[in-house]
Amino acid sequence: MSKDCPASGRHGSGLPGIPFLRRLSRLAWLVANRRRSVRWFLRFRRRRTLAGWTRRPAARPAGRDVVRAGSIPDRPAHAFDLRVHNPIHWPRAAGAEVAALGPLDLLPSGVRADRVARCRDPLRLRRFHHLEDVQAFHADVAARAGDLVRLAASGVVVHVADADRRLGELLGPELYRRMTTDASAFDAGSRELHSIGMRRAAMREHSSWARDSGKLPTVSVLLATRRPGLLPQALAAVVSQTWPRLELVLALHGNEASFAGVEQHVAALPVPAKVVRMSGSAPLGAVLNAAVAAAGGTLLAKMDDDDRYGPDHV
Repeated sequence: MSKDCPASGRHGSGLPGIPFLRRLSRLAWLVANRRRSVRWFLRFRRRRTLAGWTRRPAARPAGRDVVRAGSIPDRPAHAFDLRVHNPIHWPRAAGAEVAALGPLDLLPSGVRADRVARCRDPLRLRRFHHLEDVQAFHADVAARAGDLVRLAASGVVVHVADADRRLGELLGPELYRRMTTDASAFDAGSRELHSIGMRRAAMREHSSWARDSGKLPTVSVLLATRRPGLLPQALAAVVSQTWPRLELVLALHGNEASFAGVEQHVAALPVPAKVVRMSGSAPLGAVLNAAVAAAGGTLLAKMDDDDRYGPDHV
């Protein structure tokens, strides 16, 4: 029985000896796992296609297997629901085992995997150090791109062991570059950073919300400061954010003379911005409440003037 997917065992309850009880336990297992059995049958049919038992789709015309420049792929994989495929409960500690999404004998020479991943549950798959993947594990390149995008969004570290320009066209340059990077030598920290980069690329380019930015909520960044010297770096951190619908609410906390001309500077920023001025004697809670009252976004995000933020923080 597979350790990483207990329900995928091939036998019944293990009752000894009596054929009738063994058949009964097998029937009970099939009933309880009928949905899993259907998925297994579909995978079996897909393997038949891969083995050449049924007709494969016609090859695409030559001259279209090009990875084009730009952040969003021109012919992207199918969009996924971010509410379903996301890195929530992502384990920081992963094992040292490397798994493959299919039979080990289909991996290219020199590519190592310790075991076959018997189920596709991301909660289990992301506990491996990483997954090795090749085209032979999938029905076609479109199905492969969809599978890999969803795994990446869930935090699973995937290595594409066979470079494929058609796959790169569907994944987009950034995600494809990360997936073709050899992950075998990554330590825990490098693996986590690699996973973060993959999941952000998948979410930014392939989630259903990102494909239609009109569905994305507006985020109001609440930035309270009483230190004029830190204002330039704080504003630069806000402007660098990649979230497409952003609003800045700048709460100036202190002497007005210290922040002279800030309104004109803020008006020239590439994001919508509002300035709230508060007395230096006002407590921080009152300053933030004033910023909340001025915010027009659906979501609120507080940023500090003395912290460093990556462009994907929001």
